[in-house]
Amino acid sequence: MASPLDLSRRGVLAGAAALAACAPRTHGPAAGVTLRVGTYKGGVQNLLPAAGLADTPYNVVYSEFAGGNLITEAISAKALDIGSMSEIPPIFVAGKAPLLRQAAVQRADVNSQVVLVPDGSPIRSAPD
Repeated sequence: MASPLDLSRRGVLAGAAALAACAPRTHGPAAGVTLRVGTYKGGVQNLLPAAGLADTPYNVVYSEFAGGNLITEAISAKALDIGSMSEIPPIFVAGKAPLLRQAAVQRADVNSQVVLVPDGSPIRSAPD
């Protein structure tokens, strides 16, 4: 069984392309320009290096968030430039100003998701 952290080549390239598409466009080195990226549990830090795009003409600063809803709030507050999350959080900010743009979608196998319960819980199966 594949680990949820295993990334396909296509997924890595799609994520890197999404980040690169949001990069500032300049003529020459972008000294002093910083791309502020919000991640959910460190999900995208390896995409640019894996795609061979780590050497950018601008700085990339990652901020880790506990949930996609917090990333959308930070983007709305103009504290982030781009973020990675599941498909649900953008729904809650759709139509609000400033309007957010969905740049890319990465399909993933939802069979690798888990439900955690505390030790000693009587819950042993999904119906419980």
